[in-house]
Amino acid sequence: MLSKLYKYLRFIRRKIFRIEKHEVFVAEAFNVKHQKWLPEEKASIITGDIEIEDALYQALIYYSPDNREFIEALRRREVDGLFVHVNEKLVHYAFLIRCNKTTRLIGFDKKTALIGNMYTAFDYRGKGCQKRATSALLNFAFNSGVRRVIAETSYTNDASQHGLKNGGMHPFGKVELLVLLNFFVIRYRRPSDQVSLVEAIF
Repeated sequence: MLSKLYKYLRFIRRKIFRIEKHEVFVAEAFNVKHQKWLPEEKASIITGDIEIEDALYQALIYYSPDNREFIEALRRREVDGLFVHVNEKLVHYAFLIRCNKTTRLIGFDKKTALIGNMYTAFDYRGKGCQKRATSALLNFAFNSGVRRVIAETSYTNDASQHGLKNGGMHPFGKVELLVLLNFFVIRYRRPSDQVSLVEAIF
């Protein structure tokens, strides 16, 4: 009973205000080195033109039920998905998201794409897969006309930051957001200490 009440109060609190902290990386449409996949890795990029197979759908849901949203966005051609298999097992996935709300919150324009929901299976971490996936997504994005791509992670996720940098992205800085009533946003960027107010973002 108390746990349900706590979850409800937490939900209400997040509707009133919440703080988001992003470690942001950026890449422009030049000087991105192509990283070669390992011989055992089979990588594919799926756009909205291709129907997602049931086995891949089930694997994505197994890793996270929240992936349903990305699968639907993939079908609506709002995102592109990169998937890496080893011995028929899905070991890594990531999505290239266009016209994304997060990019505008952080301070970029609508033409900036976001690498989001990047995940590597626990038993496949430490093999440099994120580096290769980042490089592949950047090259795919730039070849399809995107001029700038960003990615964000938590302040403490050193492994993810390392993979993004080795994959061709560069540190942009820390961006902290105070979201009020799901409508107003105060943006604070480090290390420049720049503060700005963003209105009517939703």
